[in-house]
Amino acid sequence: MSLEFRQVSKSYGSHPAVRELSLVVGRGDFVGLIGPNGAGKTTTLRMAAGHLAPTEGTVLLFGKSVMDHPLEARRRIGYVPEYIALYDYLTGAEYLEFAGELKGLDQPERTRDIVTLLDILELGEERGRLIRTYSQGMRRKVALAGALLGRPPVLLLDEALNGLDPTTLHRLKAFLKDLAGQGAAILISSHVLEVLERLCNRIAVMNAGRLVEIMDAEELERIRAAEGGLEQRFVTLVAPGAGPVTEQAATVSDGKGGDS
Repeated sequence: MSLEFRQVSKSYGSHPAVRELSLVVGRGDFVGLIGPNGAGKTTTLRMAAGHLAPTEGTVLLFGKSVMDHPLEARRRIGYVPEYIALYDYLTGAEYLEFAGELKGLDQPERTRDIVTLLDILELGEERGRLIRTYSQGMRRKVALAGALLGRPPVLLLDEALNGLDPTTLHRLKAFLKDLAGQGAAILISSHVLEVLERLCNRIAVMNAGRLVEIMDAEELERIRAAEGGLEQRFVTLVAPGAGPVTEQAATVSDGKGGDS
């Protein structure tokens, strides 16, 4: 498997943010992570990226602890946090060159990827401007381009599609689907359920720090055909009294995402 959470919990003082999370994201999996505010999605993604240590349990990247091998993890993971911090006094192009160097990409690969991603994200004409002059949408595009450099085998996106214009979003979704088709493992959180419903081959629902359901591709097809779709299912799952998913359901892929 590419990314695995083994009974992962995280508490901030006496407040449990994530509770006993077990989840596998295998090669080719495109997993949507949804839940109400405070469900634990951002904490989960931060632990997966190695930016936050679990209180209990382990996050594994290709069988190795993310916390025990942080440099290797950061070279193999593309991560876009919900709140983006960039270097304001670099240009877009300079930032991407810097990000590519940190990932260990050689110059020809960096140049090729930067040109491709600037085109997909429609930033080519803005590449020479300082990031401090960018709008929030442009800053998000630069962060996405940096995360996607080198086509990382694991991609973590926390509300990363917010604020993108329709044309860019359409082109980016096609790129992400292609990335998953080549074997990347993608874990993405979003409140835009309609986008995840069409992008993902599995949906994981969190509530109050717990995983309450995993929907595989077959289940998602049934949900799309049902009145209310994913939105109605989500509302039902996060209602008071909804219980956690079984460990077996959380760790089994639907088999359509490639080898795990």
